[in-house]
Amino acid sequence: MKVKIMRKILLLTAFFLMLFSAVAQQGKVSGRVTGSDGQPLPGAYVTVEAANIGTATDADGKYVLENLPNDAVLKFSSVGYLAVDKIAGTASVINVVMSEDVARLNEVVVLGYSTTSKTK
Repeated sequence: MKVKIMRKILLLTAFFLMLFSAVAQQGKVSGRVTGSDGQPLPGAYVTVEAANIGTATDADGKYVLENLPNDAVLKFSSVGYLAVDKIAGTASVINVVMSEDVARLNEVVVLGYSTTSKTK
C-alpha cells in the first residue's frame, strides 16, 4: 500500500516538473521598430526563423511575440528597408532601428487593369 502511494507521489511530482520545464522554455518578447529617422514603422513584419510564429507592427511600430523558444532568431523586414536579424536570448524587450534599402527604392512595379467592350 505504501509503495503504491509513493509511486503515485513520484509520478505526480515528475509530471509537474516536466510541466514547469516546458513553460520555462517559452518566452515573450516585445519592442518597437523604427526607421533610421526615429519614426515608427507600421506594418513591419517580425517573424521567428525556425518556427511558424510572426506578427506585424501596429501604428506605433510596436509588436509582441509570445511562446518563443530560447534560441529564437527574430527577423525584422519592411518594404523599402534592409532586413535585420536579432537573437532573442533572454531579452524581453528588443527595439530595432531599420535602415533604408536605397538600391530597392528605385524599383517600380506597375500593374495595369483595362476594360474592354465588345461592339457589334
